[in-house]
Amino acid sequence: MTETTCESSVVSLLSNGQTTTGTTGRPGQPRLSRDGFGLLGVMALAALSGCQAPPALVARGLATTAQSGQHISSKQEVALLSVPQCQDGATATLRDGLTIHYEGAVPEDPSVCVVSWQGRSHRFLAGFWGSGRYRRGTPAERVAIRGALTSPVGTRTSFEDTRADLWGTVTVEHLANPMLQFKDGPRRTVQLRIIRHDTWGRPEVKRVALHWIDVRTGVALKRQTVTQLASGQELLNTTWRVEQLREANS
Repeated sequence: MTETTCESSVVSLLSNGQTTTGTTGRPGQPRLSRDGFGLLGVMALAALSGCQAPPALVARGLATTAQSGQHISSKQEVALLSVPQCQDGATATLRDGLTIHYEGAVPEDPSVCVVSWQGRSHRFLAGFWGSGRYRRGTPAERVAIRGALTSPVGTRTSFEDTRADLWGTVTVEHLANPMLQFKDGPRRTVQLRIIRHDTWGRPEVKRVALHWIDVRTGVALKRQTVTQLASGQELLNTTWRVEQLREANS
C-alpha cells in the first residue's frame, strides 16, 4: 500500500448506533454479518433504552475499567461495550497545526457531538460520523455504527444512505483495535472501514474510508481515504491525524 499525507480540515466523526443480528434486512434496516451474535442484539436493545450492557458479556471474559465505560477483552477483540460520551472541553492538535475544540453534545441529542475549528462548529454522530452537519439521520444508521464499534473484530454492519443520491448501502466493518503512538504515549483505538456503495449497484463505484477512534474518549484520531488503482494497489491518503489530544481536566 502507498500512503500520502495531506491534512484536511474535513473531520470525519463517530456514529452512535446499535447492533441487531441477521444477515439480511429491508432497505434502511441495519444488518450484522458476523454469525453467532444474538447476544449483541440484546446489548443493542439495552443501549437503546439507556441500560447497562448485559452482565453475560462480562461473564464471557471481558475485563472492565472505571474510565469512560471502557471495556477491553484480554485478546483485544472487543474494545468497547458502549460509545463514550461526547468530549466537552478537550482540545486536539492536528499534524498540520490546526487546533480542534470538543464542545460536548447538542442539547437535543446526547449522541451528536459538537466539534469546532477555525471559528466554525460542526456536528457529528458519536463524534466522528457525518459531513459536519449531522441532524437526525436514521435509527438504522445509528444502530449500524454503534454495532461496529461495540462488537468484536470482524463484525460488519450496514444501513441505507438516505441523504445522498449517488450512494446506497453503507457497510461498516470493525477491522482491528490497534495502538496509535503519541508524544504522551500510545492510545488504543477501534479501526473501522466504512464503504459507501453505488446506489445503482456498480461494484467499481464506491467510496472507502478508514477511521481510528480513541477507545478512551471516542475522539477520531485518524482518517484515511482509500483509492483503488488500476494495478490493484490501494492508495492511502491521510486526511485527519491528531498529533496531541488534551482531555478536559487533564
